[in-house]
Amino acid sequence: MIDKNIIKYINEKDVEYAKTLIEEKFKDNMKLYNYYMGLCFCCEKNFLSAIFYFKRSIEYGLRNVFVFYNLGVAYIETDNFKAAEKCFMNCIELDNFFIKSYINLAYIYYKDKNYKKAYQIIKLCLAFNNDDYIKKIEKKLLYLVYYF
Repeated sequence: MIDKNIIKYINEKDVEYAKTLIEEKFKDNMKLYNYYMGLCFCCEKNFLSAIFYFKRSIEYGLRNVFVFYNLGVAYIETDNFKAAEKCFMNCIELDNFFIKSYINLAYIYYKDKNYKKAYQIIKLCLAFNNDDYIKKIEKKLLYLVYYF
C-alpha cells in the first residue's frame, strides 16, 4: 500500500510534485488517491482538507491503522478531541501494537485533565512495549494522578 516515492516527496515538502504523482498513479484508486491527498494536506497544515480526504478514503473502503491514525492527528490539530479519540480507538482495534495510537489517546485524556484514564492507556501500552520514552510518560502521568 505505501508508495515510498510519494511519501519521500511529502517528507521533503515537495507536496506539489507529490500531488502530481498521486494524480497520475491513483486516478483509478480512490481509496489511495484520497489517503495520499490527505497526507499532502497534513504536510501543508491544511488539516480540514486533510480530514475531508482521509474520511473519503475510508468511505471508499480503506480501513487500516495509518488512515485512522492520520485522521486522528488531523482531528487533534483542529481541537476535535472526541473525533480523534474514536480514530485512535479504531487504530488500537486494527493493530493493538501500534504505540503511537496509545500515546495520542493518552494525550487526549491528558488534555481533558483525565489523568487517570491517560495513565491507564499508557499502562496498557507498557504491557507490550517497555520503551524508556513510554516509561517517562507513565511516570509523569502517575505523578498527575496522585497530586491532581
